[in-house]
Amino acid sequence: GPLQVFEGLTKVDKPKAKDLEAFSRYLAATAGNPVSEHRSRDLATKAAELEPTWQRNLLAAELAEDRNQAARFVEKAEALAKGDEVVTAGGVLGKVSKLGDTYLGLEVANGVEVQIQRSAVVQVLPKGAIK
Repeated sequence: GPLQVFEGLTKVDKPKAKDLEAFSRYLAATAGNPVSEHRSRDLATKAAELEPTWQRNLLAAELAEDRNQAARFVEKAEALAKGDEVVTAGGVLGKVSKLGDTYLGLEVANGVEVQIQRSAVVQVLPKGAIK
Protein backbone atom coordinates (compact mmCIF):
# COMPACT_ATOMS: atom_id res chain seq x y z
CA GLY A 1 0.00 0.00 0.00
CA PRO A 2 0.96 3.68 0.11
CA LEU A 3 2.69 3.36 3.46
CA GLN A 4 5.22 0.88 2.10
CA VAL A 5 5.83 3.04 -0.98
CA PHE A 6 6.48 6.11 1.19
CA GLU A 7 8.72 4.09 3.50
CA GLY A 8 10.80 3.00 0.52
CA LEU A 9 11.09 6.55 -0.83
CA THR A 10 12.16 8.08 2.48
CA LYS A 11 14.42 5.38 3.94
CA VAL A 12 17.29 6.17 1.55
CA ASP A 13 20.53 8.01 2.37
CA LYS A 14 19.37 11.28 0.82
CA PRO A 15 15.57 11.37 0.57
CA LYS A 16 13.99 14.00 -1.68
CA ALA A 17 12.21 16.88 0.01
CA LYS A 18 9.10 16.30 -2.12
CA ASP A 19 8.91 12.68 -0.92
CA LEU A 20 9.30 13.71 2.73
CA GLU A 21 6.58 16.35 2.27
CA ALA A 22 4.20 13.90 0.56
CA PHE A 23 4.71 11.27 3.28
CA SER A 24 4.17 13.89 5.99
CA ARG A 25 0.92 15.06 4.36
CA TYR A 26 -0.24 11.43 4.00
CA LEU A 27 0.42 10.68 7.67
CA ALA A 28 -1.24 13.91 8.81
CA ALA A 29 -4.33 13.16 6.73
CA THR A 30 -4.72 9.46 7.54
CA ALA A 31 -3.28 8.75 10.96
CA GLY A 32 -4.77 9.68 14.27
CA ASN A 33 -2.26 8.40 16.77
CA PRO A 34 0.55 10.32 18.51
CA VAL A 35 3.34 8.26 16.88
CA SER A 36 2.12 9.08 13.37
CA GLU A 37 1.61 12.74 14.28
CA HIS A 38 5.16 12.94 15.61
CA ARG A 39 6.56 11.25 12.50
CA SER A 40 4.54 13.56 10.25
CA ARG A 41 5.94 16.58 12.12
CA ASP A 42 9.52 15.29 11.80
CA LEU A 43 9.13 14.62 8.07
CA ALA A 44 7.62 18.08 7.45
CA THR A 45 10.43 19.76 9.37
CA LYS A 46 13.07 17.78 7.47
CA ALA A 47 11.47 18.65 4.12
CA ALA A 48 11.27 22.37 5.02
CA GLU A 49 14.91 22.42 6.07
CA LEU A 50 16.17 20.32 3.16
CA GLU A 51 14.51 22.29 0.36
CA PRO A 52 12.49 25.22 1.74
CA THR A 53 9.39 26.42 -0.06
CA TRP A 54 6.64 28.50 1.46
CA GLN A 55 4.30 25.48 1.26
CA ARG A 56 6.73 23.24 3.17
CA ASN A 57 7.40 25.93 5.77
CA LEU A 58 3.66 26.39 6.34
CA LEU A 59 3.15 22.62 6.62
CA ALA A 60 5.94 22.46 9.22
CA ALA A 61 4.33 25.41 11.04
CA GLU A 62 0.93 23.72 11.00
CA LEU A 63 2.36 20.54 12.49
CA ALA A 64 4.77 22.22 14.94
CA GLU A 65 4.60 21.24 18.60
CA ASP A 66 4.55 24.77 19.98
CA ARG A 67 3.87 28.36 18.97
CA ASN A 68 7.54 29.34 18.85
CA GLN A 69 8.40 26.62 16.34
CA ALA A 70 5.32 27.47 14.30
CA ALA A 71 6.20 31.18 14.29
CA ARG A 72 9.72 30.40 13.08
CA PHE A 73 8.40 28.48 10.07
CA VAL A 74 5.77 31.13 9.29
CA GLU A 75 8.50 33.81 9.31
CA LYS A 76 10.55 31.71 6.90
CA ALA A 77 7.54 31.29 4.63
CA GLU A 78 6.91 35.05 4.58
CA ALA A 79 10.54 36.08 4.25
CA LEU A 80 11.60 37.31 0.85
CA ALA A 81 14.35 39.83 0.39
CA LYS A 82 15.48 42.01 -2.46
CA GLY A 83 18.12 40.09 -4.39
CA ASP A 84 16.71 36.63 -3.57
CA GLU A 85 16.72 34.24 -6.50
CA VAL A 86 13.38 32.49 -6.84
CA VAL A 87 11.27 30.12 -8.93
CA THR A 88 7.61 30.91 -9.63
CA ALA A 89 4.71 28.46 -9.91
CA GLY A 90 4.98 28.84 -13.69
CA GLY A 91 8.64 27.83 -13.67
CA VAL A 92 10.03 31.32 -14.24
CA LEU A 93 13.42 32.00 -12.63
CA GLY A 94 14.35 35.49 -11.52
CA LYS A 95 15.83 37.81 -8.94
CA VAL A 96 13.58 39.81 -6.61
CA SER A 97 14.03 43.51 -7.46
CA LYS A 98 11.09 45.15 -5.63
CA LEU A 99 8.96 44.05 -2.69
CA GLY A 100 5.36 44.92 -1.92
CA ASP A 101 2.76 43.39 0.39
CA THR A 102 0.93 41.59 -2.41
CA TYR A 103 3.19 41.91 -5.45
CA LEU A 104 6.90 41.87 -6.13
CA GLY A 105 9.16 42.83 -8.99
CA LEU A 106 11.08 39.97 -10.53
CA GLU A 107 14.06 40.61 -12.79
CA VAL A 108 13.98 37.78 -15.33
CA ALA A 109 16.78 39.12 -17.59
CA ASN A 110 19.06 42.17 -17.55
CA GLY A 111 16.71 45.17 -17.56
CA VAL A 112 13.55 43.02 -17.85
CA GLU A 113 11.31 43.14 -14.80
CA VAL A 114 7.87 41.60 -14.38
CA GLN A 115 5.36 42.11 -11.59
CA ILE A 116 4.06 38.92 -9.96
CA GLN A 117 1.99 37.98 -6.94
CA ARG A 118 4.08 37.03 -3.92
CA SER A 119 2.12 33.79 -3.69
CA ALA A 120 3.47 32.76 -7.12
CA VAL A 121 6.93 32.25 -5.59
CA VAL A 122 7.27 28.57 -4.81
CA GLN A 123 10.97 28.31 -3.98
CA VAL A 124 13.86 30.51 -2.92
CA LEU A 125 17.05 29.29 -4.59
CA PRO A 126 20.56 29.37 -3.13
CA LYS A 127 22.49 32.55 -3.96
CA GLY A 128 24.18 32.31 -7.36
CA ALA A 129 21.88 29.56 -8.66
CA ILE A 130 20.73 31.70 -11.57
CA LYS A 131 23.51 32.40 -14.02
